[in-house]
Amino acid sequence: MLTVKMKAVESLLKILNGRYEEISRYRTKLQWKFLQGRAIGAYSRDYDDSSWTDVKLPMIVDLRKGEAWLRCRITVPENISGIPIEGSKVKLFSSVITTGAEVYVDSKLVLSADYWTELRGPMIVLSESVKPGETYVVAVRLYPCTEPIGVPEFNVTYSNVENVLFELDAFMEELKFVNLIPGGGEEVERVAEEFDVKVFSENYDRLLAEIEKARRKLSHLSDEVKKFKVHLVGHAHIDMNWLWSWRDTVETIKNTFKTMLDLMDKYPVFHFSQSQAVTYMVTEELFPEIFNRIKKKIENGNWEVTASTWVEADLNMGGNEALVRQFLYGKRFSKDRFNVDVEVCWEPDTFGHPLTMPQIVRKAGMKYYYFMRCGRGFPIFWWESPEGSRILAFNSVYNNIVYPRTVCSIAREVYEKHGLKTSMFVYGVGDHGGGPTLEDIEMALKMMDKPLLPTVVFSSAREFFREVEDEIRLRHKELPIVKGELNFTFDGCYTTHADVKRYNRLCERMLVDAEKICCITDTYPRDRFADAWRKTLFNQFHDILDGSGIRETYEYSKKLAEDVLKCAREIMDMALEKLASSIKFKEDGLPIVVFNPLPWPRRDIVKVKVPSHLIPAKPIVISSNGLVEPVQVCEDGLIFVADVPALGYSTYYLKEGRVDAEMLAKDLTLENEFLRVTIDSRTGTIRELYDKKANRTVFNRFQYEATQPRESNLFQVLYEAPHPMSAWIIGEMTSIENLLKPEEVKLVENGPVRSKIRVVYRYRRSRICSDITLFKRIPRVDFQTSIDWREFSNENMDAPMLKVSFTPILKSTGKAVFEIPFGYAERPSNGSEVPALRWVDVSDGEYGLTLLNDSKYGFDVSGNTIRMTLVRTSYSPDPTPDQGLHEVLYSLYPHSGDWKTALSFRKGFEINHPLEAIAVTKPSAMKGTKPEEMSFIKVEPDNIIVSCLKKAEDSDDMVIRFYEATGLETTAKLKFGFHVKSVQELDLIERPLTEESKIEEDTLIVKVKPLEIKTFKLKVT
Repeated sequence: MLTVKMKAVESLLKILNGRYEEISRYRTKLQWKFLQGRAIGAYSRDYDDSSWTDVKLPMIVDLRKGEAWLRCRITVPENISGIPIEGSKVKLFSSVITTGAEVYVDSKLVLSADYWTELRGPMIVLSESVKPGETYVVAVRLYPCTEPIGVPEFNVTYSNVENVLFELDAFMEELKFVNLIPGGGEEVERVAEEFDVKVFSENYDRLLAEIEKARRKLSHLSDEVKKFKVHLVGHAHIDMNWLWSWRDTVETIKNTFKTMLDLMDKYPVFHFSQSQAVTYMVTEELFPEIFNRIKKKIENGNWEVTASTWVEADLNMGGNEALVRQFLYGKRFSKDRFNVDVEVCWEPDTFGHPLTMPQIVRKAGMKYYYFMRCGRGFPIFWWESPEGSRILAFNSVYNNIVYPRTVCSIAREVYEKHGLKTSMFVYGVGDHGGGPTLEDIEMALKMMDKPLLPTVVFSSAREFFREVEDEIRLRHKELPIVKGELNFTFDGCYTTHADVKRYNRLCERMLVDAEKICCITDTYPRDRFADAWRKTLFNQFHDILDGSGIRETYEYSKKLAEDVLKCAREIMDMALEKLASSIKFKEDGLPIVVFNPLPWPRRDIVKVKVPSHLIPAKPIVISSNGLVEPVQVCEDGLIFVADVPALGYSTYYLKEGRVDAEMLAKDLTLENEFLRVTIDSRTGTIRELYDKKANRTVFNRFQYEATQPRESNLFQVLYEAPHPMSAWIIGEMTSIENLLKPEEVKLVENGPVRSKIRVVYRYRRSRICSDITLFKRIPRVDFQTSIDWREFSNENMDAPMLKVSFTPILKSTGKAVFEIPFGYAERPSNGSEVPALRWVDVSDGEYGLTLLNDSKYGFDVSGNTIRMTLVRTSYSPDPTPDQGLHEVLYSLYPHSGDWKTALSFRKGFEINHPLEAIAVTKPSAMKGTKPEEMSFIKVEPDNIIVSCLKKAEDSDDMVIRFYEATGLETTAKLKFGFHVKSVQELDLIERPLTEESKIEEDTLIVKVKPLEIKTFKLKVT
């Protein structure tokens, strides 16, 4: 048998690491007593806890049963592993207790928190200089909360022992680093062979002396080792309202920032980097003294502003414009307040990154990207988006502590994988703020003194990226080029807390549409828009929009969202009135002005409220060019089908009259010019959906004779096994229950404009009501669905999750395509839960089906079956996040060809941006001059989407943004219905990229790359 002899250095490292592990175990050798319930006086040093239960940490405590106490007596020993303890500074630290708690030492309260008890740092000092035999009594009171909580291990440290451990750890890292440099391997091997291992059985002075002896033998290699450089970037990740209230977030911002400033005063070499513009806005408004100190530290170079966005938002679920506005408001705030042009996009904790991010980052004036989640196994790489934008990305953990092994491991990884000697180490207590600790800084200063450790500098993210970019260029290093999205993690977050997700979509669409009509009518309340956008952007913080907060999180967010919707509705109504007042009405009857916020001509449903006394007995509407349309009076107003020009308006006149129009329903079959859909009376699912234009069956419940039916619009309850982090993660499925026994299936409305079949299911305590709706002359089937969800779960029972499923008949397994911000992603049809925005499509190239929605984000596609997740029943951290009423509109758009030729992306926009209408009750008072129908912007070709029309941030000029939606290079042609004096291309922050130029005949013509975003400023008259 062939045996391979271990190298001397490997053997030495193994012995050193073994000794390190053996000594360091002392930190957690604490004996704890535990009591659940009230214990008056239990904080006292002399309290009798002899009857309490002996426990070992870590442990789980069910604080739903009430408060709990832990007590521990620490007696200072003579020595630990032969290391004398007398004179040591003794400290206590731990990890995080995710609820409120109090910590007492010898009857004195040393730490308290209402929501999140941070024990990582700064450490609690028990004594500056101890003597053997001294005792300290630690008591911890845990506040009641809504779920079981993990209590981590506590650590006690003695400085004399920690000094030895530091020397051991530093020496191990020095050996590893010398081994990396040319010729270093032989030198390290020689030193390891000469190392006297007998010192491990002697006192520690001898061991440390032998280590110093080995260092001296290697000291001639110090200059080579010091060519490696680690940028220490201190940071405090501050989650907005995650497991705490807004009030607590504000206190966290204040305390963190003050602590960092105080550390800078004590250690002038210390640097700190902070993201999220909202944190600075809070500081400016509430703590001006701290804000002014920050400005001085920025000027001095100690404080780096990485606030490229308003908050660190979810990037998969934020809509197109919202994602841009994160950068617009974040970067402009940083520039306005600090004169800092942020160069680094800082996304450490975001739950995934869409494939269009490199372009967005570059067009926001940045070229560097820092993140932690969903990497590709490379610490540093080029990330490229479809149209060619490329950014330099660095991937690492963000809440590190400074220690030789933690700092050096990432430096070695960067060198071993990419040959680069420049690396970045991001450190600092985070989530509930905190930032770098005194211990971190002191440890870094000690590392700087070690001749065989890499150069360690307090630095900034910007300086690291600039320096490593120079190294890549000068040393001609080839980095991996990553294309595509950086996903997925926390799949439950696409659905949990459906209320905040619905609010998000509504706020996004209302603000974008209100901006467009306000530009057209020149009624632009700039400050109100800015305030509404900032509130919307705040609610997109990743822990808020992702549904992983506590109940208080959503009480605050709901108020913000309702403020936004109220504001946007008022602005929209004001602008609609202004628009209507500008029109010259020529016909008799009640004018109804219909506004289309989308940049293509559109036929869609109009809903408008008209005072009942103004509604004729037999109402019709007549367009300005004489076309007659039937009107249906419904509980929510009048409805009719309108044809409206691109980003413009039409006028219809409500009159008494008749029109030949057939009813759209017969029994349980709905039929219009495009589609015929039949509902099965026994199951409530779709019996058949037939595409009349394509002469093709989309669904047939009995597709194959004498086989199991294929159900569509099938509500399924999937049961998740109990698991940790239930808000974040979809658990293992234990069973699936198909809802096939409806309580009610009946035709509830039948008219010439709209017909509805209502299907109602009962599931346990919950009720699901789906109104299957077909409109005249519109090629889609709508499902207006209300879910009164009354289910709950916990760690002892399966959690029900509700999905709705559709399986179209295709000739082969189709491609699964999902809308993402400013584009689309093709993904495997493997049943994984993934995020999407307004639509998901499955097509085989010849035919396909697009599932549209107005407020959902979680989907899975398996083969040709598309499922949308409607509601989950998570229980941590919020025990009942989704109990209550849910409203969702989803639609089916069957089509010939693929999603590109069928313009599925337009249909997604249409159900999310309904036609707006206003009834002009006093037309004779209007003195308008505009025509009865008008388009303000026409866009060609079909694959160009206008994402916004707004006023410029710095002038009264207009800003238009558009993008290519299908991955095809094209020439965009935008025809304006108003005079444009000149245009100028901008970046996403509205800074000029070109000189102003004239355009002919009010038409902008520009080449656009696949999925490219273009922004232009328009000077109008």
